[in-house]
Parts: sequence; C-alpha cells; structure tokens
Amino acid sequence: MNAHDEDVRPTKRQKLDAKGTAAATSQPGYLTLARRLYTIRVNDAEVYKLLLKQGSSNEVELLEISGTSDNLRASIRIPGLKSTSEIAVDHVSRDDAVFISSCVQLPSTMKTTKKVHDQPLAQCLSTITIKTSVSMLELNLLWHDSVYPRERIDDKLRALLTQTHTGEEMSGLTSEPAKWDVKEFYDNVHIPPPEDVASLKLDSVQCKLYPFQDRVTRWMLSREGVQAESSGQVVRKPESMEELPLDFREVVDGDGRTCYLSKALSVVTSSRADVLSRFGSIRGGILAEAMGLGKTVEMIALMCSHAKQHSPSRPANVDKLRETGATLIITPPTILEQWKQEIKEHAPSLRVFHYTGIRSYAKKKENVLDFLADQDVVLTTYSVIASEIHYVQEKPDRALRNRPRREPPKSPLTQLLWWRCLLDEAQMVESGVSNAAIVARLIPRVNAWAVTGTPLKQSHRDLYGLLLFLRHEPWCQSTRLWDHLVFHHRDLFRQLIGSIALRHSKELVREELRIPAQSRKVVTMPFTAIEESHYAQLHYDMQQDCGFDSTGGPLDGEWNPDNPVTIDKMRTWLQRLRQTCLHPEVGGRNRKALGKRGGGPLRTVAQVLDVMIEQTDSIVHTEQRNVLMAKADQARLYEHARESQMAQDMFKKAYAEATTFVAECRTVLALELEKSESLRKDKAEQVADTETETEEVEEDADSALTTAKQRLRAALEVQHICTFFVGNTYYQLKQRAELELSPPEHQAEQAHTDNAAGAVSADEAVHDQSVVVSHGSKASEHEEQVKARIAELEKHEADAYEEAKKIRTELLAEVHRKATKRIKAIRAKRDKNTFTILPNLEYSDDDDFGGIESRKVFEKLYHYCKAMNEQAEQFQSMRAKMTDMLCRVLIDEEEGVELTGEEYEDSTKHQDEMYVVMEMLRALFADRSDAISGQENLLLKQETKQFLRSAKEGEGPAPDLMIKLLGQREKVRIDPSQQGSLRGITNEIRSLASSLEWQESVSTRAKAELVIVNRILQHVQKLQAAQAKSINALEQEVNLFRDTMNARLDYYRALQVISDMVAPIGKEEDVGKPVNQAWVDRLSGVEETAAKKLSVAMSKKRYLLHLRNEQSSDGEAKICTICQFEFEIGTLTVCGHQFCKECIQLWWSEHRNCPVCKRRLQLTDFYDVTYKPTEPAKESAVEETAVSGPSSSQPTQSNTIYTTISPTTLSQIKSIELRGSSYGSKVDTLVRHILHLRKADPGSKSIIFSQYRDFLEVLSKCLRANDIIHSKFDERDGIIDFKSNPANECFLLHAKAHAAGLNLVCASHVILCEPLINTAIELQAVARVHRIGQVRETCVWMYIVENTVEEAIYEISVKRRLAHMDSKSRDVSRTVSRAATPGVEKGELAIEAANAKELQAADLSKMFASGKAGGEMVDREDLWECLFGNAKRRAGARPARCLGDLPAASAAGQGHGVVGAGSEIARHLRGEAAEGRREV
Repeated sequence: MNAHDEDVRPTKRQKLDAKGTAAATSQPGYLTLARRLYTIRVNDAEVYKLLLKQGSSNEVELLEISGTSDNLRASIRIPGLKSTSEIAVDHVSRDDAVFISSCVQLPSTMKTTKKVHDQPLAQCLSTITIKTSVSMLELNLLWHDSVYPRERIDDKLRALLTQTHTGEEMSGLTSEPAKWDVKEFYDNVHIPPPEDVASLKLDSVQCKLYPFQDRVTRWMLSREGVQAESSGQVVRKPESMEELPLDFREVVDGDGRTCYLSKALSVVTSSRADVLSRFGSIRGGILAEAMGLGKTVEMIALMCSHAKQHSPSRPANVDKLRETGATLIITPPTILEQWKQEIKEHAPSLRVFHYTGIRSYAKKKENVLDFLADQDVVLTTYSVIASEIHYVQEKPDRALRNRPRREPPKSPLTQLLWWRCLLDEAQMVESGVSNAAIVARLIPRVNAWAVTGTPLKQSHRDLYGLLLFLRHEPWCQSTRLWDHLVFHHRDLFRQLIGSIALRHSKELVREELRIPAQSRKVVTMPFTAIEESHYAQLHYDMQQDCGFDSTGGPLDGEWNPDNPVTIDKMRTWLQRLRQTCLHPEVGGRNRKALGKRGGGPLRTVAQVLDVMIEQTDSIVHTEQRNVLMAKADQARLYEHARESQMAQDMFKKAYAEATTFVAECRTVLALELEKSESLRKDKAEQVADTETETEEVEEDADSALTTAKQRLRAALEVQHICTFFVGNTYYQLKQRAELELSPPEHQAEQAHTDNAAGAVSADEAVHDQSVVVSHGSKASEHEEQVKARIAELEKHEADAYEEAKKIRTELLAEVHRKATKRIKAIRAKRDKNTFTILPNLEYSDDDDFGGIESRKVFEKLYHYCKAMNEQAEQFQSMRAKMTDMLCRVLIDEEEGVELTGEEYEDSTKHQDEMYVVMEMLRALFADRSDAISGQENLLLKQETKQFLRSAKEGEGPAPDLMIKLLGQREKVRIDPSQQGSLRGITNEIRSLASSLEWQESVSTRAKAELVIVNRILQHVQKLQAAQAKSINALEQEVNLFRDTMNARLDYYRALQVISDMVAPIGKEEDVGKPVNQAWVDRLSGVEETAAKKLSVAMSKKRYLLHLRNEQSSDGEAKICTICQFEFEIGTLTVCGHQFCKECIQLWWSEHRNCPVCKRRLQLTDFYDVTYKPTEPAKESAVEETAVSGPSSSQPTQSNTIYTTISPTTLSQIKSIELRGSSYGSKVDTLVRHILHLRKADPGSKSIIFSQYRDFLEVLSKCLRANDIIHSKFDERDGIIDFKSNPANECFLLHAKAHAAGLNLVCASHVILCEPLINTAIELQAVARVHRIGQVRETCVWMYIVENTVEEAIYEISVKRRLAHMDSKSRDVSRTVSRAATPGVEKGELAIEAANAKELQAADLSKMFASGKAGGEMVDREDLWECLFGNAKRRAGARPARCLGDLPAASAAGQGHGVVGAGSEIARHLRGEAAEGRREV
C-alpha cells in the first residue's frame, strides 16, 4: 500500500438498484424536496481513480463554487481524504447555478447532528457517482418533515423553498414589507351576500331578525360546523373530505411521495392528518358588526339555533373535562345587566346565571360545577376572570420537603368544557398579555367568538390578541409570525380575515334597517359678560405665556413652533380654555386660579365675579405697593448720595400716597372684621343640613380677613420706610445746619466730603463764614436762626422716628404679642417660684434597711437616689439659666433704643447660646425620664452624637458652649443599663418580696427580712409616684421654654425683615458720591411699568364692579353722555363713566380727560364694554339653517351635518325660569333645555356627553338644584336606574367611560356639551342611542359658545367630516336606492359613510390625555388653529378688552384701532355735537 492508499479509508458500499444507480436516500425526519443531477468532470486524476475504484455513489460535502454557468467549478470534501478536491460542472443553466449556490450555503448531511432540537430546517445531501462513461453529481434538497413552524427563518431559505418545490408554481415571496392600513381589515372582512331563502326558524327567539342578521346567523352556524337549509332548518353539514388549511397545498417530493407545503410558514410535512389537526379550521370567529347593528341579538339567535344537545358532531373531549351545553359570556361590567335584559326580552326560555368569582362560592357546600353545567348561559366580567389568574394556571411541581395539606382550589371556568365561549367587547384583550386575556385563552370550549365593534384601532397587532383567544394556529404562535403574514403575505392575510371575520356597516344595510331618522342641531350661545371677561383674561394670559400676540403671531422672532415646551403650554392652555367654556371651575388649574383647591359648593357666576374682583383687587394692591417701593428706592438713592432735600421731598410725596394706601387697607380690614363677626354669629344659628355650606363660606371669610391683614401689613411696610427715611433726611439736614456753627476748618473738611454730592464747596463755606464774621453785628442773629432751624429739624426728626417706631410696633404686634405672652408666663413662674419642684430621693443607710438577701438591691437603690439628686441639681441650674435668657427684654421694647439694621445679627449669639441651653435642658429631661422608666430615648441619643460631632468640627450654634454643657451632662447622666432605673429597682424589690413570702413559713430570717423589704418597697413606690408626677410637669415646662424660644426667634426674624427694608441702599464707601443715574433710570422704569399695570388693573376692577352693578340693573338702554345716542359697544373709564367708543376716542385724542369728571386719563384707563343679548344665537329668516362647515357658503342637504336650532324652540328654552342663581351661559341653557324637553317631548330621556368628568359633576349639582332626576355612568346601578326609572330624565356620560356596547335606546336625545376634533369620540356617544331597537326619532344637540376656541374646534371637525363625505361620495351613490329621495338619502348615506370611516380609523386610547381629568389630545398641527382660528372675529367682538392693550395713537387723535362699525359721517357729526356742548 502506497502513501496515497494510506490516506484513503474504505467507505461502505451502497446498495444499487436494478439500473445500477444509487437507491433513493434521505435523512430520517427529512423530505427530499428537490433532487437534481449534473454531469461533472473530476480534474484530479488520483481522485478520479479512487472514486472509480469504489464504483458506487459516494457522499461528499460541497464546500464552495466559482466560475460562471458555462464553466462552474466546485470544491468538495471526500470522506477519508484530508485535502479538498475540485470538480467541474459543464453547461448548467442560470437557475441551476442559483440552486447549486444555495445548496452550498446549506448544512451538509455529513456534519449535521442527530439531536432533534439541533436539526436544521434544510440540508443538502451531495453524492458523486463515477462510471466509465459518465460522472454525475446528485444534489438533494432536504427539508425538515414537521408541522411546527420555526420562529426565525432566513429569507434565503424562504426564497429557496418558493423557487425549488415541485408542482404548480406559487407566487414569490414579497421582498419589501407591504404598508399597513386599517382598511386592509375593513375592506376584506366577510360580508354575506343577500340570499332568497326562508328566515331561520327560531322558536325560542321572540323577535324577528333583520335580513342581514339572518345572514350573519347563518354564517356563524357554518363557522360552528352546521348549516341552515333554505327552509330555515339547522342541519349538519354533509360529510366530505376536509379541505387543507389556507396556504397549504399538496405537492410531490423528489422521492415521489405526497407531502403538504406552506410557503408562508416554510413548513413541509408528509402527514395530512397532522396538518388538519394543527391548522384545521377553528370553530368560531370574529363578529365585528358596526355599533348599533344588534350583535347581542345575533349571538342570542346563534345560542338558540345551535345548542349542544342538537349538535350532530363536535370535537373529542381530549382532557376528559365535564361537558356542558352552556355558553360562557365574558363582558365588561357596564353592560352585564344589558345582557341579562336582552336575553330576558328576546330569549326568556334560556337559563341565565351571573358568575361572580371563585371566592363567592368558596364557603358554599353545593357543587358549583353542577350548577354551572346546568345553565344555558353563564355571564361574568373581565374583572372576575382576571382575578382568577392564580386559580387556572398549573402550579409547578417542586420537590418540596412538606407537601401542602390541600391543593389550592381551581376555577370552575377551567374545569368545564363549555359549548361556547364568547368575549363581548373583545378589544379589551387585544394585547393578549393581561390577566383577563390569559384566563380567557385557557378556558376550555368547543366554539369561540370574539364580538367587538372596534376589532382594531391602528396596528395589526390589535388583532393578535383576538387570534390568541380563538387559538387560531399557527398565527397565534408568536407576534413575529403574525407580522410576517401581514407584511409579506398580504393576500393570505386577506383570505384569513375573510374567512374568520364578518362586519356590516350601517350604510351597507341601511335599506334593511328601520331605525327612525336622526337630526343634528347646533346651539350657539354667547358668554355672559362675566364669563366673557374671565375667558378673555385667560386667553390673554395664554398669549403672554406662549409668546403670541392677539392674532397668534409670535412676539419673538426666535420663537420656535417645534419647541416641546411651547407645545405642552399650548395644549395646557387649550384645555383650560375649553374647560372655561363649560364653567369657570372645571379643571384643577381653573379651580386653583380662582382660589379653590378642594371641593365645596359650586360657585355661581356672581360668586365667580366676586373672586375675579378679589383677584383684581389683589393685583391693584400689589402694583400700588410696587409703585410706592420704586419711588421710595429712588429717594433712598438720593438720600445715600446726601442730596437730602431732594430725597426728603420724594419721601414725603411717597409717604402721602402710602398714608392713603394704609387708610384704604384699614377700611377694608374693618369691613372684613365686621363680616367675619357677622358670619360667626350666623353660623351659630344655622341648622345642621346647611353646616357644610356655612363652613365653606366661613372659610372664604377667614381667607378674606387674612388677605386684608396681609395687605395692611404690606402698606404699613412702605409707610414705615418713607417715615424712617424722612427722619434720616431731617438728620442729614440738621447735620448740615450744625456745620454752620462749627469752626471754619471743620466746615471746610465737611465741605470736601459733601462736594461730590453737590453740597457747598470748602472755599464757599470759608468765604461764607468770613462774611458772617465780618458783619459782626449780624453774626449772633444768624447763629440764632441756625439754632432755631436745628431745633426745628431735630423736632421733625424725633417726630419721624417716633412715628416710624409706632408703625414698627404695629407691624410687630402679632409676633410681639405671642412672644410677650410666653415670656410673661415664664416671668410669672420665676417671680412666684412656681416652677416644678424636683422631689428629692431620700434614702437612709441604716442597718434596718438591709438584710442578707436585700442588702445588694438596697445598696443599688442608695447609689441610684444619690445620682438622681445630683442630676436634679444640674437640671435646676440649667433651667434657671434658660429662664434668665428667655426673660430678657425684647429689642425695640426699651425706650430710646433705635434700629441699627443689625438687630437680628446682634441677637444671633444670644439665640445660639439659648438654643444650646435649650437642647441641654431637653437632654437632661430625657435622661431623667429614662432613669425613671428604664426606656432609652434613641432619637435623642442620635441627636446628641450629631451635636457633639458638629461642635468638635467648629460647626453648629455656640460649639464651645455645646461641648462644655455636653461634658457636664455626661457627668450626671444615669445609664439605666448600668445603674438601673426606678421602675427596674421597684420590680427587683417586689420580686424579692415574693421570694421571701414563699420562704416565710419555713424561715424565721426570711420572715424578719420580709418586714424590711415591704417597708422599703412602700417607700420606693411613693418615690416612684412622686417622680412620675414631676416628670409630667417638667415636660410641660420644657415645651413652654421651647415655644418661648421659638416665639422670640420669630420676633427677631420679623424685626430683621423690617430692619433690612431701612438698611442703606448702597455701599458704605459710596455715601455722598453722585447718584447712580443708571440705577435711577432702572427704578424709574420699574415704577412706570408698575404704574401701567396698576392703571390696567384699576380699569379692570372698575369694569368688574360695573358688571356687578349691571346684574341688579333693569336692563335700561345705555346713553352716551357726549352724543346722547344709545350704544351697544362702548367704553368704561376708570372713573366709572360710560361712552360710545367713537365719541370717547375723539374726545380723548383732544383733551386727555374724562368728559364728565375731568379726571386725567391715560391710555390704560379705558375698558371696552358691550351690551348685547346674552341668549343663544338664532336665525330670524328661516326656521332651521344648515351648518356644514367653514368652506360651504351655500350648504345643501347632501353635505349638511348640523342645522341651527329654530328661533321658536330657542325662545321657549330661554323663557324657562331656573331656581337660584346663574351658573353660566352653557350650564343654564342646558338645564333649561332639559326642562323644555319635559313639555316638548314628554317621556323622553337624554344622554348628556362631555369629555370632562369634572364638568358632569358641576352639571349634576345644577340638575339636582332644579329637581331633575338623573344618573351617572360612574354611579353604582346608574345605567339600570336610567333604563328602568321613568322619572330619570338624564344620563351623564363622560368620554373616558368604557361605554362600548352600551345600549341606551331608551333615550332619544344626545346633548354634546362641547365640540370635539376627533369625531369618533362623539360618535361613540351617539351610537348608544342611534341603533337597532330605537323606536323614536333621535336628535343630537351640539352646544357651542361663540367667539371661543369651541368655534374653531367645531370648524376643524366639520371640515374633516366633509372631506370624508367627499371621499365616500362615489361609493355612496352606488348604494342609494332608486326609490329613495336622491338629495336627502345621498346626504345621509354620505354622513353614515364618513362616520364609519372616522370610527374605523380611530384609536380612542390615544385620543385622550393621561390622567383621570385629561381631555381630548389635540395634535400639534391643530393647536394654533384651535387657539387663533377665529382671532379676527373674537378681536372685533370681544367686550372685555382694555384700550391699553392696543397700539397707542398719536397726539393728533388718530384713534386706537378699535373704531366701531359707525360711518365716518356719523362720527364727525357726533364729534361736532360734543364740541358744541363743551363750548356751551
């Protein structure tokens, strides 16, 4: 054997068939999906000889290929050879070259493992046959024979499967994922075609199905394995060979065997039975009928037509569960009662039971399974099945040492094989991962139905949870597989949806429905003047906060519309404005802005006005103070520069204004005190049922009293500053006068100091003195005048300082009273020596007090008493020191002591020492308490360690004193663990006495010693009682010391605040230097800004007071004083006079004063007012006007959505009187509307819908006040009461209520409290009424407040709905019956189609802001349009706009940009008339 032969290992000879070729070979568990033969040339002669010598097929490993299809070369590895070899494949086609290349990339059968879990999906079996005439390469594509899809499959393998399988060619793999659209679902659901067959015979259903409902029931029967004959009888489907599932087809593999292939799953199997078993058609499906088409009735018809006992065939019970013919219905809690009522009404023969959970039956002895199995229908809720998550899943079998005594109970829901399981509102399990979804998936059942009107919102993943519940294999196996189907096999997805889902929309079955007509009307109303003023202020605040002008333009050139902060601000403000359109107190921010943080009675409009007046008054006081402080600060600058006379003049002027300010505040405070006292008297007379409201009123009164006190304090602070510095200026002037009496050299020296400040120069001072001296005779006369002036200045100075002290005393009165009260209490104790006496622990060491057994404990008692007495001495010493500190006279109480500006700092050292002594007093008290009780105060122990650590580091108050006192305390401290406690010693003596009593009968010594022990025990018990009593008194004293220390500290802190206000405004080295003009200019700007704000606030206050007065007026016409004509749009001056806008503009441009009182007026002293009717808008020309949208100038019936309410109806609503005060335009109109419906439509019920739950709470209070019985969605049994109680007129429903599926056909009116951009939200509410079962005509009322964001939102919503109508117009025109009225029917169908499109594209979960009170989420693209969409119209009609907000006019009288609609001629004539009256 040569070297080459040594490298060759003989291979096993393969069996040849009759033709001499290798027999078909395949790996176990694999199918030969494709086999191809190629002629080859072996380039290596030695290899060729070796293969030829073996003379059989040899398995090789194909490594790589190279070259072109005409000259393809392949590298192979032959078993037994270490090196690789090369073969040539001649003249192969392009497809063959691709096939060979794909096989190279597959795992070779020579290297694959035999482990099942490691087997690849596809392999390549390569063999070479060498003969004398020809050499062949055989490639076998092997595919795993299995029905289980792989989670991850390479796209190349998918393509290889598609390109190489035998049989009829299928469509190729989609290379790019198809774009998803919700229309892919809605356009491919199954719609049963009309059939000319007899209706189903349903004897147990007491209602007649609509034709489309009959077709739906037939389809559902077919999904459950039966069919309805043309006669209406339900029979078994004829037996036939079951068809292959979708996407599976029969093919023949390379070995000629039949197999079944799925391109989408990349599955190939030889077992038809496995395919049918795993992927067979499910029994059930998705009933996705549109809202209001009677899904409940359809399911009742299915239950009655296909019961278990009548079913000819059903699947085998694999798990051997107990079978039942009951249908399990899982529904949201809100519509559970509705199911009961519907079944009772339409199928009363069905036995219905409400299952409330396993815990409800845990203690009952009867068998729950028997009871449930005997029912026809079992109802439960999602919350119930979610709570049973721990009773349905199998527990892991752990190797526990001790097995539990009993297994936990199992839910009966999973112990029965239900005939049918039905999920109502199945979109609630769309995620598939919630507890409810998991339990629903595990419930055993024969048939399964997912019932929902909104099966998906946006994503295809919304359907995945439904497939999980239906157990639709394989697409429920993983989300990855589901995504692959949707994006790469869209045609298969469409077939799948068409097979398991059914849906009708209202426009499709409109001809078969007999639902009464529905009308839609819009009620547009204006604000009341108070509401409009409040809304206008909010809108202005929004502009300032977001950086807009009144038209929505940016105030800053760098304003970024994409800034997330700005977008969030706009959303927040839009929500506040929308809530304000409903009521000023809707929403947390609005309530907070009106000073209301909690609950309490709802404010009326008048009360809201009072709050607005109070807030404006607060702004007035704030700006008044700001103006005075700016003036005082300017004067302080001059005072600091020693320009005393100018500073004094400025201070006196500010003082005069401050005095007026203080007087006003005192008057207001006196009134509030009187009101508070009156309210307290009234409260005592109130009955119990009005207690809450009275408490709220009293709380408001106390708040007003506190505010009045704070305002008076603020005014007094300004007055104190002016008074104090007036005294300073008198002192400076006095110093300057005294200088005239000093020697010349002193005058020259002082002159040099004052020269920089503009004072008399040194040369002038010396010259003046020499002149005075030279006159001789006049010197004494001049001296006397100077002295007199000095005396006068000194008197003024003393008076000013005395007045400042009085003001300061008043400012400090409250804190001074509190501090003085406690200081007096301590002084009284000190003077009368009534401090708690620490009883001395007396103990004698006589021999009589000891015995053999008791000596040890008695000695312990002796040392304890001695230590306690020493500790008492230390405590009394510390208490005396603390008393002296607390009894010191407060600064500013001493006569002749003036403020230095350093009062707080001067008292800091004293306060620090007092704080340290106080802490030591607390520690000594705690030590004594611990020594008596034996319980250690761990908190104090930690605090003491921290004090000591800080003191050693030089930190904290008085560190040296702290270390010293802590050392003294440690010397006398009693450690209960070492020295014992009084309670512990007492217990030891008592135990000893008990022991001696036991020995007394047998020991004379014990008897004698017991006498001693009992005597000392009595003594110790007396000591313990005395010490316990003293500890309680000591604790009160320590608390008194602590409170007094805090009160003193509060006093000094308040005093320091006042001192800071009169501290020098500049640096000490700048005294006497020229005034800093830049500083003066800045303060002047601050004063000007504050004055302008003050003027605006005063004008607004005047306007609000005017509104309050107008509420009590009789509605008389308003006459302009200038032109003597009536006016509706006018201007109110700050002095309270009214004129038409045109006249006052002309007058002010010439005279700048009030025509009546001649008060000087600034541009900001005007406030626009409008006297217009505060009633809902109405049309006088026609009964009802179509409202189609902003773009339709000529609305027609075909595109009309809403019509305006008729004037007659509006007048009737307005004429209804309400009880009590007004709660706002929208609330009052809505309540009147409900009362009007009592007469206009007797017996009718209404649904009131709002996106804000807060508003419904507001409305509920108003409805109760007017005796309107109603219920709310969130109330317990609210739905049942609304349906069953004839007196219940209204049902309050908010947008976040889970009301899907709720049937409220007992109502015929839907009132939408506000417009919504997302129409799908309001359509959810309308669908509760406009649905099958409705027997009355219905009406939808849309409430809108004009000139607000609601108008802009309404226009956006209508514009979008019209766009949907246009897109559906062609489809609708094909569905309209020829017999129908073309115009009206087409318009109604277009609206129905637009509504259906809105609902299909709507994802309600993403349409709301987070939080319980969050409203509709508005897209960023719509924010600006909502806020400023009607800005021009609002600017022209807004009554509460201050002239100061508009551009200033020139002095020539060009106006202010607010000229009304009057003509130029009329304005000119009015102006001349005014001038003529002025001259007269």
